[in-house]
Amino acid sequence: MKSIVKKLLVISVFSLFSVLNSILFSQNTGGAIKLEYNYPADKEVILINNTKVKQTMDIMGQSMEVYVNSALGSTIRSAGKVDGNLKLEVRIDTIGQYVDSPQGGAGGAVKDVKGKTFNMIITPQGKEIDASEAEKIVYYIEGSGETNAYQSFIDFFPDLPVNEIKPGDTWNSTDSVSVATPAMSTKMVVSYENKFEGIEVFNGVECALISSTLSGKRSMATQSQGMDIFTSGPFTGTSTLLFGLREGYFLKHTVITKMTGNIDISGPENMTFPLIMDMTNVNEVKK
Repeated sequence: MKSIVKKLLVISVFSLFSVLNSILFSQNTGGAIKLEYNYPADKEVILINNTKVKQTMDIMGQSMEVYVNSALGSTIRSAGKVDGNLKLEVRIDTIGQYVDSPQGGAGGAVKDVKGKTFNMIITPQGKEIDASEAEKIVYYIEGSGETNAYQSFIDFFPDLPVNEIKPGDTWNSTDSVSVATPAMSTKMVVSYENKFEGIEVFNGVECALISSTLSGKRSMATQSQGMDIFTSGPFTGTSTLLFGLREGYFLKHTVITKMTGNIDISGPENMTFPLIMDMTNVNEVKK
């Protein structure tokens, strides 16, 4: 049973999902604006991504809580344009993860990926067009197994509206993510209800503030000791985006979700455990 429980910890690691601090309202509500990514070529933008997950599982009548803290530091700069899209150079500065469970703590920094770089292409609205180079950066996370940088960056940039927006505008959008690594595969489909709240000043920078409510379904599959482990369930949540108007990139993106689902294990014995997963993901530019 301990080996099964240990393997179940990986379901938190690859889900790529804090409340905004010190935001001052600006009187400049302005008219309609067009938001587009435009990372500078002569400036490096340093981003710190922190993910905190709390898993609550009911295993044979016993409640168990597992906490996972993950961190990703990266540096991004423009590498030109390709067919009207943005080519970005991404350098990985740090990757780390720590798992705290009833079996004890495990994890730490992954040292052998520090300084590795790759190129990726996104649209002006933030859709990831090509992140295949990230698949070549392979590393091992204690307690989770082998993975690569692709799973961290395939849904890294928050999407922007295609059309011009003005304060008070609302619109719907959808997104889907499918990632397979040597350790596991995951799929996610999300629907968003978005609203342009207006212009806010964050850390001295005028930003477009977009709030969203979201809902969707997440599924993850892995194997351990001849057993297939499948986790799935619906989730709901909120998202807050601060996008620099003159800078051309986001300064802070916060996503908070809650999933209520099940863990299904098939093998010599078939078992089903209920699962609640609370996740907070904050991606922020380092000042």
